[in-house]
Amino acid sequence: MGFFGASSGAHLSMLAAYTPDNEFPGSPELSSYSAKVNYVIDHYGPSDMNKLLHTRLGKVPVFFFGLAAQKIVDLRTNLVRGLSGYDIKTEKRKTIDYFKTISPLTYVSGGVPTLIMQGNKDKVVPMQQSKKLHRKLKRKNIQNSLIIVENGTHGFGTTDKMYLDQLTNQMVDFAVSQKK
Repeated sequence: MGFFGASSGAHLSMLAAYTPDNEFPGSPELSSYSAKVNYVIDHYGPSDMNKLLHTRLGKVPVFFFGLAAQKIVDLRTNLVRGLSGYDIKTEKRKTIDYFKTISPLTYVSGGVPTLIMQGNKDKVVPMQQSKKLHRKLKRKNIQNSLIIVENGTHGFGTTDKMYLDQLTNQMVDFAVSQKK
């Protein structure tokens, strides 16, 4: 059994697969069931939420960026607040700690074999997210592969159907190879 997810679904799939069962306790009725799986297939999922949302930027860079693009700074502030419940301007440390807690990179030591597919033209989740995940899993000797989808955008909506069929075959081959 494995998890497959795209974008935020990949993020949640990695979190569920990599974290210990007691890390995010949910409904007590479900506590006897494990989220541990044999593998994860990750399509362009964010792995480092702090890096994705630029939460570690200091006040000076944010100020100067705001001079040129205040709407983007405001959007980021609202997005961070909406996802975390924290105001990055007044609760920066709590914000960073929260996003570290929900970043799959934090838990790679508990990782499972992972197939990572990332488009090289993705403007939502940068390629660096997948490359960093790939490197960290490799350092922990956890089987993983990074497939860079040429001209792939977020969602692979511009990817040729024949190429998508080839990628689907690679996913199936990966899943079958993880059968225990």
